[in-house]
Amino acid sequence: MARCLALSFLWLGLCGWAAGGAPVVGQTPDPALGGLRMIVAGDGFVAGKTRFRLWSPEWKAEFAEKDETKRLLGYLGQPEPPLPDRPGAAFVDCQVIRCTDSLAAVEFPQYGPWSGPRTGSYFAVLYAGDDKDGWSKPWALNRTEAHMLDRDAAAPGDFVRIFGRKLQAMHAPLPLIALVPRGGGRPIACPTQDIYYQHQHYIANYSCQFSVPADTPEGGYEVRAHNHTGEAWGWSEPLPLDVRKPGSEPKLIRAASLDQKVLDEAGKSAPAVLVLPPGTFALTETLVIPPGVTLRGSGMHNTILRPSETPPFRTRQIDGLSELAAGAAMQVTSVMVWGRTDFALEDLMLWGGEQGRGVLLAVVDGRGRVTQHARLRRCWVRGAEAGQGVLIGRARRLAVDHCKLTNVGIWALELRDAYVGFNEFENLHQVGGTTLGWGRGSTNVVVEHNAFLGRGGIVGPGGARNLLVAGNSVRAVEGDASAVQGAEVRWSGPAKCHDASSLLTPGTRWGTASDGQ
Repeated sequence: MARCLALSFLWLGLCGWAAGGAPVVGQTPDPALGGLRMIVAGDGFVAGKTRFRLWSPEWKAEFAEKDETKRLLGYLGQPEPPLPDRPGAAFVDCQVIRCTDSLAAVEFPQYGPWSGPRTGSYFAVLYAGDDKDGWSKPWALNRTEAHMLDRDAAAPGDFVRIFGRKLQAMHAPLPLIALVPRGGGRPIACPTQDIYYQHQHYIANYSCQFSVPADTPEGGYEVRAHNHTGEAWGWSEPLPLDVRKPGSEPKLIRAASLDQKVLDEAGKSAPAVLVLPPGTFALTETLVIPPGVTLRGSGMHNTILRPSETPPFRTRQIDGLSELAAGAAMQVTSVMVWGRTDFALEDLMLWGGEQGRGVLLAVVDGRGRVTQHARLRRCWVRGAEAGQGVLIGRARRLAVDHCKLTNVGIWALELRDAYVGFNEFENLHQVGGTTLGWGRGSTNVVVEHNAFLGRGGIVGPGGARNLLVAGNSVRAVEGDASAVQGAEVRWSGPAKCHDASSLLTPGTRWGTASDGQ
């Protein structure tokens, strides 16, 4: 995080400082590919004068060398060495295609010195300037990025997924994953099992699975990733992970009926799983899922929760929900199920009925705090054409997987470390300008391997940082027109946009890493 802030301040705070002296490099499309052109954004560039020079630490082709893991692990726990403050004899000049005072199109070179040119992604350091007026501060390219883990805690022997960018360099083996004790100690190398990417394209890798060694001592750790390029500078920022032995199994409670009293009683035995038989359960009031409780049905087609008609359904007032709904242009006339924190819904259907507006599921604390650990799994959220929806606000560790959502609008604000995968979305209502929206303030949202059918072929970034959209099947239908898209990897985040086409000569097509994403 500190590194990201430093780079942001470099762009936001130093652009004016560079006037009349060395230029400032503020942004590049990342990752960059050797042999392709890239855009460099900054300040103080001078056409015909500013040079762009590149340096990469020695990178051996023999990645399987016996001492590589030991050498890379040895960098952890030590202060990161400073990058060279100016280019030297070992630096390579980038061909300048076009240059303005704040933008340049340059060739990212195929780089030696090993047995073949580097045509893929590899760690490198870029400098802009000249020997007379000076050189910019070093700008690192293709550094391994770790965005989030799929859990906060794991037991020895567990499998864990790490999400990020540039986890694997082209022609390199699976990334090196290390557990570093928070209080200091020897780093532990973790076995890696699989890498997730699209179209066999190394640049598009976005996730890796690793296992916690069975003999790992319990305690707090930092997870670090390295793509085998960059030596000491190639390690990612740390992600926290607690290693502890599995606790006791949650208490299993079977219930023939469902109301708030039944849920509250289960909450007294938390962690608990409240199991419902097949059937339709007419709810007379908003259900509040207590912390530590999983509400589990007997299948999304068998256990159905719906609001009662007689007596009329009574809804609870939830602080902050109206403001959340207003941002999505959604009316809140009722709330059927409300989850505050540390809860799960599994193997059931939330059905709003044929008429009326309302929120079928609200995931919000209601007291101004962040909802922690909410999960919707193997559920069917079934709304009506009248405009029912799902509202999620200020939640961390939200997971929606293997579900079906039909005829609803979905809107979420301020998510962190959220996962949406292996779901089927059909005829989503448009809310907040998109049919599946992740609104302002969201960080680390993964949307992978979902099917979007009928209406609802849009996943909107809405200001999210590190929104990953990968491997989805999208079929948007408007009249007789049908478009299939979305089987790709995309990262979205706040970035200054530039008109790159203005930098190129007429008829010239420039390529960046996004072409492979």
